[in-house]
Amino acid sequence: MTYLVIKALHLVAIMLFVGGMLVLALALKAYQKDSLGAALRQQIIRWDRFATSPAFGLVWVLGISLAVMGDWFPDTWLHLKFAIVFLLSGLHGTLSGRLKSEKPPSPTSRLPGLALTGLLASVPVIIFLATLKPWI
Repeated sequence: MTYLVIKALHLVAIMLFVGGMLVLALALKAYQKDSLGAALRQQIIRWDRFATSPAFGLVWVLGISLAVMGDWFPDTWLHLKFAIVFLLSGLHGTLSGRLKSEKPPSPTSRLPGLALTGLLASVPVIIFLATLKPWI
């Protein structure tokens, strides 16, 4: 029962984190084009601080707890999943920091588009690895 509760909380935290990352990337894209109002930008920054970032911490804590419970640390699929999640963690920090910056990113910066593409490409891979736990 404990495993299922931790797994459910992990999934909720993932949904909050990924949703927050999507919002950050889209907000950064709007900020880059000078079409994001200051009040909305501040609300998104607050949401990141009070929802997305704590969810990010929970994703890691609960995910590691599940890995310990399942004794999956020797498995290659978990190492691949961790590598992708590490990249997403860095991407979150980059997006968050850029949105908090008083100077919007250059209009030619490709970061927002690459962030959206990376996020949308990595989530299905993580789901595949975590669900099937392939022996690769």
